[in-house]
Amino acid sequence: MLTKSDGASGSPPSPHAHRHNAWPFEHEQSATATGRRPNWHELASQLRPTLMPPSNGAFAHVRDPHVHLAHVRISARLTEEVENRDARPQPAITLHNPGLLQKVTDPYAVSSPGGRAVMPSPYVRRRRLAAELRRLREERGLTAEELGQVLFHSRTKITRLENAQVRPNLAEIMDLLERLEVTGPRYDKILRLARDAAAKGWWDRYGASMGPRQRLAADLESNADTIRGYDQSAFPALLQIPEYVDALVELDERQGTLDYRPDRMAHARTQRQQRLLQPGGPTYEAILDESMIHRLAVPPEIKAAQLRHITTLVSSEEHIRVMVLPSDKPIPGGFLPKASFYLYTFPEPGDPPLVVVDTITTDLILTQRNEVKRYTDMYDRLREAALSPDDSIAFLKRVADRLTDQAGSRT
Repeated sequence: MLTKSDGASGSPPSPHAHRHNAWPFEHEQSATATGRRPNWHELASQLRPTLMPPSNGAFAHVRDPHVHLAHVRISARLTEEVENRDARPQPAITLHNPGLLQKVTDPYAVSSPGGRAVMPSPYVRRRRLAAELRRLREERGLTAEELGQVLFHSRTKITRLENAQVRPNLAEIMDLLERLEVTGPRYDKILRLARDAAAKGWWDRYGASMGPRQRLAADLESNADTIRGYDQSAFPALLQIPEYVDALVELDERQGTLDYRPDRMAHARTQRQQRLLQPGGPTYEAILDESMIHRLAVPPEIKAAQLRHITTLVSSEEHIRVMVLPSDKPIPGGFLPKASFYLYTFPEPGDPPLVVVDTITTDLILTQRNEVKRYTDMYDRLREAALSPDDSIAFLKRVADRLTDQAGSRT
């Protein structure tokens, strides 16, 4: 922690100097002298009378300006970050691994074995960071509100961090670790997760214009090892041609469900497809429900072109595989899924697999081991019932030929 230095500039000591120096760290000083850990509940209870509800999510207003000043003096790095959000934090601490503080916005921090420049998925690392922070708080016996009081944050901000709902501020995470006396390898581990979770990828340039579902998909794909999906509503986004994308946009416009800018969404989708085809890209496998191929309200000539694109792509790319689930084939030992879903795995052992379930309004993300296993088992059953890759290609070619004839008969 930073040392307290009232009077170091040669100015007369403030009448509140003792108050500045002692509060709220007198507990830490006495703990050091007696060899016991600080009582975090007691510290939080001291903070409670002086704190008012936060107004901006960065600092809580306090009734006593000297109390606020004490926090600012001791957390100078955090103050600097708040005052200049564009400046990269330069913490005055010693790390076990100085490489932890490489640029958090560097999208090429990791290289895959195949040579593809990749980065850890910020979303996945945000989930891991959230679990670590929750575990750390519970070990200290603190509630989210009490931890917020210690850090001059609201309970809502702590909860959002622990639910992986916000991108972490690196300086604030460092402040949290120091106040909770986290040191050594655990400090380095959590700071590394925070750095990765705070990173920005190419998709952040699009903001909300590419659509929230696609932003999540791009994030997860950035470091996925394998991607497996079952689609019952549309052809997979990573395999779509521009004409098919335009047809889907028209459907969304008719239903009033556009939550993206069509041009930006289409451009971002092309970016995702290009990255799938780069050397070292993830292994990609999709199971297409036959009913989706026939039922989706897309002009037959566009659907035929889409099917031919898939067959050509699968034939030329060894890491991409597509299989068709026939409508008349029973699912061994189970039911048909109620929604499309995707399974993601990642190269680092610490990044657990997850499932994204496509619902009508949003994507449901599942990370619990038992839930992921249920979907993995479901996928294996669907795969067993699906046509082989070669038979699937032949099936898609036959459907494309029939659709072409159908389109020709209409002209």
